[in-house]
Amino acid sequence: MLKWLDVKGHIMTIDAMGCQVKIANHILQKDGDYIFSLKGNQSHLAEDVTSYFSDHDMTKQLTSHVEYDKGNGRVETRECRVGADIACLHHRHPKWASIRSIIKIHSVREATKTTNDVRYYISSLEDPPERVLKSIRSHWAIESTLHWVLDMSFNENYSRIRKGNAPYVMAIIRHVALHVLQLAKTNRQFIKRLRKMCGWDEKTLDVVMRKHFS
Repeated sequence: MLKWLDVKGHIMTIDAMGCQVKIANHILQKDGDYIFSLKGNQSHLAEDVTSYFSDHDMTKQLTSHVEYDKGNGRVETRECRVGADIACLHHRHPKWASIRSIIKIHSVREATKTTNDVRYYISSLEDPPERVLKSIRSHWAIESTLHWVLDMSFNENYSRIRKGNAPYVMAIIRHVALHVLQLAKTNRQFIKRLRKMCGWDEKTLDVVMRKHFS
């Protein structure tokens, strides 16, 4: 998909499954930047990043940015720390020469119970913590909103299609249908209702399709 996207001047945020050297280099070749979530699929790199942030001597000079969020009966505190002095990381992982900073986000959610969550990232950027946190939060906002709409409007979570390439194909069809409906809906319309109207009335379906291809 990166072959067709214009990523110049943009930040590509990708989940851990996309944390790959080839993808990182492709983004940079197209004059973009990246922030990749880091987990077990890059086990040695993940271990070294975790060790870096666990070392007080390495991190005592790092600046941090703290953000608070309150709503839906919970309070969430997020602290973002960014490390750019990572020569040792380049020495141990020369194929990841594109990394310019490593990131740690510690989230504490307080509701009926308190939960702690620590996530790590790698990036080609050397942005301050507040900008990094904003970029990562934007990624999750898009993810959460999209998944919520697909679940509520297309009952995606109830789908029993699980064999072979069928789940992937159906996901593409749902995304295309959602895009077509979003282009046609008015401010007061709901995606789920407009989808039903298209199934009930061919004239409505024709109007929606004309909006897409006009």
